[in-house]
Amino acid sequence: MTNQGANHKIEIKTVQIDGKKLTKSLFGQLGEYECLDANVEFTGDQILGYCNYNNTKYLLWIKGGLLKKTNLDSYRKILATSQDTFVENIGWFLRLTKIEFYISLNSRGVVSDSIEDQVLLDEKIDKLKVFLRSIKPDMQIFL
Repeated sequence: MTNQGANHKIEIKTVQIDGKKLTKSLFGQLGEYECLDANVEFTGDQILGYCNYNNTKYLLWIKGGLLKKTNLDSYRKILATSQDTFVENIGWFLRLTKIEFYISLNSRGVVSDSIEDQVLLDEKIDKLKVFLRSIKPDMQIFL
């Protein structure tokens, strides 16, 4: 039995700052920023890739010559949130994308929520899905 796919290329992607490899220690010191704006558009100049750090997936990107990171798990949780806890779990995303939402507590202590423009939210979540799908497995950076 012959292996016809014997010419595999393995590439390990690393990031260097001023000629020095980005280490876990340096990565931990990077500031966390939102990488998407209210229209769910990428705000940076370039995506370098993603890395796993302390059991969290982070996007590593550049804006204005500065290296930044974004917690991708927060965005991915939006796609996995059930309708029962939707506003509770994605309130930060609703604020980021400037979608009005309301949370109320009735006299029996039951919390209810509503979103002013569900169609707009669905459109922005669809854009988020496209963005997250654009981050391919071969973009992983190893620290």
